[in-house]
Amino acid sequence: MGSDGDRPVVRDASDAVVGSLGSKPLRIALFGNVANALYELGLALQAVPDIDAHLYVSTQDAPASRPENVDPELQGHLPAWVHDGNWITAATVVAPWRAAITRELHTYDLVLVSGPGPIFAQWARRPWCWYVTGADLTVKPFPITFRSWYSTWGHRAGELVGGMWQRRAARRVDRMWIQPFAPMIDAARRLRVPSSALSDRFPPLVVDTDLFRPDREVSSPDDPVLRRMLDADFTVFHPSRLVIHDEPRLRRTGQWKGNDVLVRGFARLVASGRVERPLLVMPDSTLSRDLDEVKALVDDLGIGEQVLWAPPPAADGFPRQAMVDLYLASDVVADEFGVGWYGYVTLEALAVGRPVVSYVDAAVMARLYPDGHPIVSARTESEVAEALVALALDGQRRRDLGTRGRTWVVDHHSPGRVRGRYVDGVRELVSELGSTGS
Repeated sequence: MGSDGDRPVVRDASDAVVGSLGSKPLRIALFGNVANALYELGLALQAVPDIDAHLYVSTQDAPASRPENVDPELQGHLPAWVHDGNWITAATVVAPWRAAITRELHTYDLVLVSGPGPIFAQWARRPWCWYVTGADLTVKPFPITFRSWYSTWGHRAGELVGGMWQRRAARRVDRMWIQPFAPMIDAARRLRVPSSALSDRFPPLVVDTDLFRPDREVSSPDDPVLRRMLDADFTVFHPSRLVIHDEPRLRRTGQWKGNDVLVRGFARLVASGRVERPLLVMPDSTLSRDLDEVKALVDDLGIGEQVLWAPPPAADGFPRQAMVDLYLASDVVADEFGVGWYGYVTLEALAVGRPVVSYVDAAVMARLYPDGHPIVSARTESEVAEALVALALDGQRRRDLGTRGRTWVVDHHSPGRVRGRYVDGVRELVSELGSTGS
């Protein structure tokens, strides 16, 4: 296990103090770029003259977690502060204290990680913060619970070892940025994250409000999917993964999406006869574990003619520009109806000025947004049906909600508003961890 075993690592906290208060810039390392969250953080830090931030991205990262997904012009021309490499291999997961990425992280004053990053950050002998993005805390540390998800014995073995290190990291993290939704808080409790490590700073997701905006035109109006969406009288777009089984493990970790609630609610709208030519659009993607079961449900409910299955152009889903078109061609976007949290689907749709129907935990949302939010929260099929019918019959309400949603996203999740909060958060980490060296 390496020379440190299970003993707490003594870090060089004085280096962080010198970096933040002395003449040299504070050096920040970012690793584990889930959905480009850390790339956005890096962009924020690049604008600060006394901070020298560097992002490490892996060749194994999914396309949606590569900087090129945010800016296609970066293809083959990553900026100097982004370091691309084969950082995660079977050997590095087995012995993370020997990994090249761990040695890299050791050269910085402060380390921020997401995804698999905690596996390595715990060995870097530097103050570090875990920026929780979701499954890195709720799924990855529990590989036995989700062993059926991994198709080969090699994959299962890799997840078993990686999950062990992720669990170890949770008990040794210096600071954890975590949103207070139930799956994350429950996972932190079960993993025995020290209460002293839990921050009351909730880092907001960043949405490209220049790309996702309502004044764009649909770029490919002759595309068959977009054409049918535009021709319908009322189009509901539901791009979320399809996971309908309300199992304890799926509810506990936030993987349960409750999509069947939407499908049944939409079927009630169809049966009401109050809306001419309604259309529900869902991706025909293998990314959805329960795709076949949802298709069977659609058939059982007799709404096959009102449901459009849209095949994405690649196995990893629709590219960002295609998503903009799909949002623009919709009247309403539906997200999740499971545990009460939200993600990029909700924020992107709101940025494009489309009303969003989704279930969100009212208590947590009030804590995050004391001034309110524009999401139409619905939890049961009758509530979903009622919300959809009301929106279908009231175009002015849709426009008002769209305008309010756009303003809300710009105020709370646009780069210009969020990046300052990121910088403040990093300075806070330096002050707290640099002085304590916990």
